[in-house]
Amino acid sequence: MISLNSILNFTFSRKNFFLLFSLTSLSVGSIEFMKDYLDYGEEKALPQIDNDFVYGDGSTEVTAQINEYEKIQPNKPIQGSIFVTHDAKNTIDVKSFRLGDKPLKTDFVQTSQMSSSSNIVVSIYSFQLEGLPLGVHTLPSIHVKVAGKDVRSLPLVVQILSD
Repeated sequence: MISLNSILNFTFSRKNFFLLFSLTSLSVGSIEFMKDYLDYGEEKALPQIDNDFVYGDGSTEVTAQINEYEKIQPNKPIQGSIFVTHDAKNTIDVKSFRLGDKPLKTDFVQTSQMSSSSNIVVSIYSFQLEGLPLGVHTLPSIHVKVAGKDVRSLPLVVQILSD
């Protein structure tokens, strides 16, 4: 019988892991633990992403979404929101909003500070799109100029189903 003291002093290698695992009863939890342990390899750095931002150095992020709480009906106007996360000192050119290469009319909703210890704010705008027919539609990125730089969101996917 293995004592608790010997388990605590046990050097945890793969060989010892299998020995310890074979001495325990199999349960879903222990199988998941083993699977996670075996899948874990050496730690690797996360890949760099083009839209990887560090706030506070003037960087900005734009995200857009279709208001999902409203039922989207064929050929009826579609409501959406744009969230611009930026340093409070950087101004947003509200006349520069574009959907792809077309101007996008937006209405300012509000600006909220991320925390009391940060200059980062989220400025929220609403927009309305013309209705679309049934189907799945991929809309182009939304662009806006913040502190003179063009920033864009990811494309939007809109799914319009029949009633």
